[in-house]
Amino acid sequence: MAKMCVLCLLCTCIVSNLTETVNRSMVPRITEPLKNVNIEVKAGSKIDLRCSALLGSESSLEITIIYWLINGTFIGNYSSVQEGFPRVSKKGDENYLTIILHIDNAVPELYNIPITCIANSPWGADNSTLYLTPAKTGSFTWAVIIPLSLIILSLLAVFGYKHFILLTTYISHQSNKS
Repeated sequence: MAKMCVLCLLCTCIVSNLTETVNRSMVPRITEPLKNVNIEVKAGSKIDLRCSALLGSESSLEITIIYWLINGTFIGNYSSVQEGFPRVSKKGDENYLTIILHIDNAVPELYNIPITCIANSPWGADNSTLYLTPAKTGSFTWAVIIPLSLIILSLLAVFGYKHFILLTTYISHQSNKS
């Protein structure tokens, strides 16, 4: 029968559980933007997209990186897009790392492709993907303007027809007098 060191087994178990607890608490978690959200954007407009990651501890601030990908590639391929510098903030005793993606000109090529924020640390990573979609433009306006214009034109036509009848009657009456 093999002799086992009970103290060694106990120490291994404690270290193993401690490592698992630390690993879980150190993995960054993206809190903003929500996953798979669609954001309506008018073509040509400016938009700032915010990504925030909740970090497990202050020490993970120094070793966590946060960045954006557009359609699976780094943003350098897009001339109208710039990434801000990561900022650290604290809410209560929670630490956050935030980065802004500045889009100076929302071109249609950015519509319906994945724009992903990634927070990565030695203990794990999280990501959140959003999609820009074309903003609905003017459908309500035209739905109101066209019927209203038709009503106004109809009223003018009726008003004009009545005046035309009165005018022709008056002219006809004047020619009968002479």
